[in-house]
Amino acid sequence: MDEYLTKPVRGKDLFDIIEAFGTIASEHSSHGVNTEPVDVAFDGEALLARLDGSTELCGELIETFLEESPQILSAIKIAVERRDAAAIASAAHALKGAVANFGTNHPIFSSAAALELCGKSGDLTEVERLFEATTNALSRLQSEMSSFSETALHSRRKT
Repeated sequence: MDEYLTKPVRGKDLFDIIEAFGTIASEHSSHGVNTEPVDVAFDGEALLARLDGSTELCGELIETFLEESPQILSAIKIAVERRDAAAIASAAHALKGAVANFGTNHPIFSSAAALELCGKSGDLTEVERLFEATTNALSRLQSEMSSFSETALHSRRKT
């Protein structure tokens, strides 16, 4: 990255730089460079590998996340409705940390990080859009986790 931001980071400045890199990336893609973003919501096999194949631990992590993530999302929603920047940053940080247990290549990680940044910067102009993106990405992640847990983990526990 050739750009930098000074503190305090302002959301608009960050988005402008990211948008500029998006333009650069699209120019590179026309020259045969793969610049497609990773759009993986959940990679259960990678999680199992990191847990040395422990289906029990994997199942527990997934179950805990599926139980706790709706509460964290609810806290974000309340903070967004109240336009409480500090609460948005705190709750989004909690969600980002919970998601990081499963890796950081998920759209949910990126949207939670962007929400956290909005809260920290106090610039809430994009917060509703980011909350919607976070909600959609979380729903997808939860669905894929549930499916993996019900199919792959369940069948491995039987054997």
